[in-house]
Amino acid sequence: MVTQTMWETAPEPTFSDLWYRTADLRPRISPHVRITRQHQGPEIAYIAEDPATSQYVRLSESAYFFLGMLDGRRTVDEAWEAACEQLGQHAPTQHECIRALASMQMFGLLIGDAPLAPDMIAERRARSRKSRLQRRTGNWMFYSIPVHNPDPWLSKVAPALRLIYSKWMLVIWCGLMAIALALVLNNVDRVFDGLNGVLRLDRNVFFMATIAFLLLRAIHELGHASACKAMGGRCTEIGLLLIGGILPLPYCDASSSWRFPETHKRVVVAAAGMMVEMFFAALATIVWATTSDAMVASFAYHVMLVASVTTILFNVNPLLRYDGYYMLSDLAGTPNLANRSRDLWKFLTERYLLGLKGIQPPRVRDAAEAWLMGVYGALSIPYRIFIGVMIIVVVSNQFLTVGIVLALVLFIMMLVVPVLKGIGYMVGSPKLVGRRARAFAIVGSILGGAGVLLGLVPAPASGYATGTVQPRTKSPVRVQEAGFVTQLLATPGSYVTKGQPLLQIENPDAATELAMTQARLERAEAELDAARRKSATEYERALRVHEQLSARVRRYQDRVASFTVVAAEDGRFISAEGQDRTLADSVGRYVTPGMLVGWVVTEDSVVVRAYVPDHNYAHIFSEHESLERASFRVRGSAAETHFGEIVRRVPAGEYSVAEESLTTINGGSVQTDPSDPRGKRTLESYFVVEIVPDDAGISVYPGQRARIRFALQPEPLGLQWWRTLHRYFGSRLGKPPVDAS
Repeated sequence: MVTQTMWETAPEPTFSDLWYRTADLRPRISPHVRITRQHQGPEIAYIAEDPATSQYVRLSESAYFFLGMLDGRRTVDEAWEAACEQLGQHAPTQHECIRALASMQMFGLLIGDAPLAPDMIAERRARSRKSRLQRRTGNWMFYSIPVHNPDPWLSKVAPALRLIYSKWMLVIWCGLMAIALALVLNNVDRVFDGLNGVLRLDRNVFFMATIAFLLLRAIHELGHASACKAMGGRCTEIGLLLIGGILPLPYCDASSSWRFPETHKRVVVAAAGMMVEMFFAALATIVWATTSDAMVASFAYHVMLVASVTTILFNVNPLLRYDGYYMLSDLAGTPNLANRSRDLWKFLTERYLLGLKGIQPPRVRDAAEAWLMGVYGALSIPYRIFIGVMIIVVVSNQFLTVGIVLALVLFIMMLVVPVLKGIGYMVGSPKLVGRRARAFAIVGSILGGAGVLLGLVPAPASGYATGTVQPRTKSPVRVQEAGFVTQLLATPGSYVTKGQPLLQIENPDAATELAMTQARLERAEAELDAARRKSATEYERALRVHEQLSARVRRYQDRVASFTVVAAEDGRFISAEGQDRTLADSVGRYVTPGMLVGWVVTEDSVVVRAYVPDHNYAHIFSEHESLERASFRVRGSAAETHFGEIVRRVPAGEYSVAEESLTTINGGSVQTDPSDPRGKRTLESYFVVEIVPDDAGISVYPGQRARIRFALQPEPLGLQWWRTLHRYFGSRLGKPPVDAS
């Protein structure tokens, strides 16, 4: 990584060959320019702002001192000499002075008898038009449509806004966050139950999440605008941002916060959107945890979930140029972090890959800033690609056409445009004069090596499936009598012995019948004693009644005894539905005779039942008929890899899985059909493959979910990636996937 010594070995020259063009001019800073002093880490910087156009120029302390010497009477050369005399070794170089003058002139922040460069006026106009176009089109990816100027309204409510963004409100906000967090922790099972429903991505859930997302984004942008006004800035524009020309999102222009002298004010404006969003998410959490209305609870849950996900993945993450990025830049004192990181990696590429000598490295403050810029540049682009792919996957699950359009836009922006820029640089950059052939050879070697590596060199290949650990022998736990489950007498997942009570059932009708029959039996016994003193006929009649009632009492007693369900053999007690919490939730539920409520499974012999999706089964087994072994990892001990032998393959696929714990509604990865009211029909067919572990004594338990890996013949990575992409879109288009090989 880059260290400070690199920049110390190549100091910027003091004198410039272009100095003669500006030395005799007498410009001065325009009187309408606002200058703000800022702390950026250990350094001091000055921000020059044009209030009319909201253009900003960042100046170093020495450059600002030089510009301050220009009063319209001194020449540029005289001002520079005066700066050198007073600042000594900290004085700006002629190159730095020219850059400062050019930046100020570019935005019309200098006045004088003559412009510094006549051709710069036309360039400034062209750049202004290009800047406005880029601002509205966002490089043809983010189209902004201004709607309203909220500043007059914000000015009217500014006193209330200053109260909202005070220290006391921060304390209240923290308290509300603590309450919401406590409610989530106390209802963690409900949180995950709702999350399983979200993962099914049915249309109703997607629609509700979209509404919550749009409302939260509007609140988020209002938070930025209100915080900017409360801190003394202005917000002159709110509107809609069309991502890819399709997805509308609100936005606001809070760029006036860039000139705030205090770092904490700039950080507050950057964080205000998240804080306001999380405030409403906390309120939604309280509503979700306390309301009894299912519709209100569902919407509140989606507000809570969407706010959390967008905050973690987008807003607070500095790798995307959103709130977290500006907060990191201000807190680290590293302005323009993204562009400077790109310049750093460009310098490293030119200097150490292409071997260009004498190029000037980008300016950094110290080694820590160099590390920050290097790490940020290395991580930001892959993360943006990852987020883009995830958005495409989610959108294409519901709207395939929109997903394909977004995928095309991402492909163009992330691959085509950089490649075209790279070709333009290789062909036309003046830096490569005399070294162009060498540069082409180096780049060609790298690309050729990558092509060979991805397209020709075999790499380990695998096929994956989800499954569960199942016992090879198990005895059912069935209810003998109808009634209500009143108590679990054995903990689900625990080891039980033969005859041990498992759960208690209560049937008030049967208990009442037993009591009534016992009362009749007692009366019959009294009548039997009285009949002994009478005739033999009376005695025989009373005896028959007594025997009938005795038999009936025994039957009722047997029924009542069967209300305690016991284990038929030694083993582990698990739920019939594969979820132990299902048994825990069964207390109070009505059960009918013969209903299967669980299993007692033996642990001395288990089998892993894998469910291979249709689009993978043909590739795994049709092309690898000799495949006899597989490896697997179980949930809860993913660090341990177990191996086993494939003992059975079901030749026909089914649109269902026997273990409901594998479906997305129960936290698994198998997607079910949203139109199926039972939630058991899967979106694609699955083939069952059974694997017997090599080690019979491995520490796994029936019912645990497993991830199964089938080791396939090595093949190039490019072919593997193409096959995955082809199958993904082929399955979404409703066509059978064609093998890429």
